[in-house]
Amino acid sequence: MQCKNVYRFPLDQKYSVKSKWRKLLWFIEDFAVGPHSGSLIHSIDFMVPVGTPIYAASNGIVVWIKKDSDKGGSSKKYLYDGNRIVIRHKDNEFTAYEHLRHNGVAVKLGQKVKEGQLIGYSGKTGLGFLPHLHFEVFSKPSKDQSEGTTLEARFKNIGKIRDGDL
Repeated sequence: MQCKNVYRFPLDQKYSVKSKWRKLLWFIEDFAVGPHSGSLIHSIDFMVPVGTPIYAASNGIVVWIKKDSDKGGSSKKYLYDGNRIVIRHKDNEFTAYEHLRHNGVAVKLGQKVKEGQLIGYSGKTGLGFLPHLHFEVFSKPSKDQSEGTTLEARFKNIGKIRDGDL
């Protein structure tokens, strides 16, 4: 199912250029950890170095944060160790930004954010083999609003992007 809102790309625009190296890195990550499936089927991984600035994809309110983890790796034991920001937007849609670096969150719980505002920095926490930004748009949130069912994301000036496109 496709999202209702159209979002800003969560990285600097230079990351919207296709690169054979990013595609290769995405393939390695997918092989090492496994593809997105189930409720995460429409998630997108952007292969970026640790410390890459992450920006709010739309106006909203920060409803969930994890920032204290310094653990990560390709073992399932790291599944819940990823630092994460979740923002609620209009039409009951949410965006999530995961695998942020230790203390790499630049916003506070309950804070209103503007589209394009710096919210954090990419890292390598949680379940993952390589540093990257895991991005998703979701609806049907869990009780604590930390997770939900992913939707196909649409980006301004780019359109739809699927895992491995960028």
